[in-house]
Amino acid sequence: MVRPLLMRMSYVNVFNMLTNYLKLAFRNLLRHKSASAITIFGLGMALAAALLIGQYVRFELSYDRFHGAGIDRTYRIFSRDFSSGALQYEAATSPAVLATSLLNTPQVEAITRLCGSSSFSNVLSYDNGEEVRSFNTRHSYFAETSFFDFFDFPLLKGSKEALDQPFQVIISESMALKFFGADDPMGKTLKWHTSMDDVEYTVAGVLKDLPANSHMAVNFLFSFPTLAQTERGRADLKDWDAEYFHSYVRIRQGSHPEDLSEQLLEFEGEWLGKYGMAPDPAHPRWHMQPVVDIHLHSQLMEEMKTNNSAADVYFLVAIALFVLVIAWVNHINLSMFSALSRGKEVGVRRLIGAGKWQLIQQFVAEALVVNVLALGLAFTMVQVSSTWFQAVAGVPFGLFWKDNVMLMVCWVLFFVSVSISSFVPFCLLQNRQLASMLKGKTSALAGGGLRSTLMVVQFAASLFIIVGTAAVYGQLKFMHNMKLGIDIENTLVLTTPSLVDSTYLSRLEVFRNELQQYPGIRAVSTSAVLPGNENTWQQRFWKPESGSDEAVLMTFDVVDDSFVDVFGVEILEGRDFLPTEQRAGDFGDALESILINEKAVQAHGFASAKDAVGSELASKGVRCKIVGVVKDFHQESPKAAIPPTMFVLDNINSTFYAVKLNFPASDLNNEALTAALTFIGGKWEEMFPNNPFDYFLLENRYEQQYASENRLSTLLSIFSGLSIVISCLGLFALVSLTIAQRTKEIGIRKVLGASITDLLLLLSSRFVMLVGIAIVVTLPITFWLVSEWLQNYAYAMRLGWWLFALPGAGLILLALVVVVVEAIPKAQANPVDSLRME
Repeated sequence: MVRPLLMRMSYVNVFNMLTNYLKLAFRNLLRHKSASAITIFGLGMALAAALLIGQYVRFELSYDRFHGAGIDRTYRIFSRDFSSGALQYEAATSPAVLATSLLNTPQVEAITRLCGSSSFSNVLSYDNGEEVRSFNTRHSYFAETSFFDFFDFPLLKGSKEALDQPFQVIISESMALKFFGADDPMGKTLKWHTSMDDVEYTVAGVLKDLPANSHMAVNFLFSFPTLAQTERGRADLKDWDAEYFHSYVRIRQGSHPEDLSEQLLEFEGEWLGKYGMAPDPAHPRWHMQPVVDIHLHSQLMEEMKTNNSAADVYFLVAIALFVLVIAWVNHINLSMFSALSRGKEVGVRRLIGAGKWQLIQQFVAEALVVNVLALGLAFTMVQVSSTWFQAVAGVPFGLFWKDNVMLMVCWVLFFVSVSISSFVPFCLLQNRQLASMLKGKTSALAGGGLRSTLMVVQFAASLFIIVGTAAVYGQLKFMHNMKLGIDIENTLVLTTPSLVDSTYLSRLEVFRNELQQYPGIRAVSTSAVLPGNENTWQQRFWKPESGSDEAVLMTFDVVDDSFVDVFGVEILEGRDFLPTEQRAGDFGDALESILINEKAVQAHGFASAKDAVGSELASKGVRCKIVGVVKDFHQESPKAAIPPTMFVLDNINSTFYAVKLNFPASDLNNEALTAALTFIGGKWEEMFPNNPFDYFLLENRYEQQYASENRLSTLLSIFSGLSIVISCLGLFALVSLTIAQRTKEIGIRKVLGASITDLLLLLSSRFVMLVGIAIVVTLPITFWLVSEWLQNYAYAMRLGWWLFALPGAGLILLALVVVVVEAIPKAQANPVDSLRME
């Protein structure tokens, strides 16, 4: 009975001791209400920011990791093209025959291939006997059955074996709802309309919509054997030049992608050998990249979806850490002041026998109270702002407390916060002489060096965030303000019809003429590629008169004779296309008239634009005559370099109609635009019945290229503002406590004749000096990081002095304002009251 009684008494003592520590903690918080509120609020905001950014980063890092265990051994083959050692382009595609050849190597376990339908019409229709439902569709691919062995995308209906048979299609659940509504899509027929023929496919499966954290976007999977049913398809499956297949390779356990490097180079040699060329071992054409790295480390042409940048994600991680550091510095500094003001209390406790462990328990209890309250505030902030943050960040994620990884991160941050906010004050007081503590002299001994160092760290972190935010905003503004060299304003774009017959060109001419009769429409142009769209049409051309076979990889677009006028493209030399040059046959049947840009003039070595006019270019039996040179313009955003480009006159292969309006139109809800759309829609139904009438404003579509920069700028602005608020709160509390410690000194100086200005200079000089040190330390590092980030842009802003000087000056001014606001009341106070405080 004695032992259980002693154990019960021990538990009671421990409980009483902990209760006493918690009471002391709450009393101490209430004694310093302002500092406590600032600490809790600052920590809560920082933890909330860290959790929100953590959820975003967690989602970005989760791309393609939901597939089976074999995903770590799965790679995508991509292509690089070099000319004279210079990189020309990188594409996410490769020849179908390359993957087939790799399957015969011992390192490769399996392959799967997708063939994008971007080069074909993407209009699909369903006739239910009462109406024809036609839609312009995206993300359509021919796929092999092995696709479902590589990737864990569940089928809601049907089986993967459907892809073994020709003219079968598996559709996504959203497309099933769009085409068939509540009807069962299985066995129904979809008609795919191409410029050559209409092909019918039987719906043999329904695919669950792909998750957002996949690098793929798929609406339709057509059976791969269907390709072999056409002459072109059979040829492309064996053609090393047909580099428009997305090929995936799964290597065997224990193998590495480097093991296939020599084999890839050997295949490249066999392919180039047909042209009497040899591969360059320093610049191989085909490479392999891990599927799990595609989203953050791949910015290639012909990606299935727009990917993100690892640099942007890591930038946000750094911001989260810096915001936490700022809050932790505030917490430590205020904890130190609180501990030093309790020197007598701690000295008495040590005098009556309190050991280190008991003192540690007291400080830990106080830190726990502060951090638990801060964590509760953070949870509330995250819950309230989660929906808004997901909309700003553009990514979906669930509740973080249902994610074990995020919960672990949360508890790690909590543990670190409690540890540093309890350990520092304990160390500060534990090593002080007991006699000094009992005499209340700890404040004079108070770790000024440590506080100064921490404040420099805090100011440096704030400065890094501010400069980073300014850099992103500056680059975004730079790209927006750049002259594109092309007029995209007030331009309505229509997707060309696919349900057409032999009368298409005559119908198009009537349609254009009738649209141009409308008062609000100035002109209409057709083209295959629009500004703001990635142009993947490329071919090598050379100057036949030079006697050299040195070819230049050129991007080309098919346009009509109104393109230059509608888009305001400047002709530097020569002339525009003539309507009479519109060809009747295929490209290359006769000497083609073409326009080229300035980059093409330079790439082909012409002395000038004038020298290029009248010259010829050739490619695989095709001969073209340059009739004009146009000024370079940005087909894509200034993130991408302007490539050598040629323009070919062609109406029948256009994919867009550009309608230039005579009135401002930046919003589809514009009243004048609504009226114009009603008119255009009526003429469309008259000329191209049963074709979907899809349209958009070109300026809005072009703006979508800046989505990642807009998102990053918004996020950085939010967290930059948050860091400034937390810094100011901490600085305000620290200045307040510092002035409180020096109240008697201020009174003495006033008695001796010091003015208010003298006192303000005295109190502010130290803080200004610390900000100056932070600026000197931080700016060189920030300059290097910003310079590295700008390397991602072909056209980047200049790093002017203002980008670094203004944030630094602003931070100094902010520190001065905080000091002055808090110090003026003390400086103006009656010195007698100050001297009575002793």
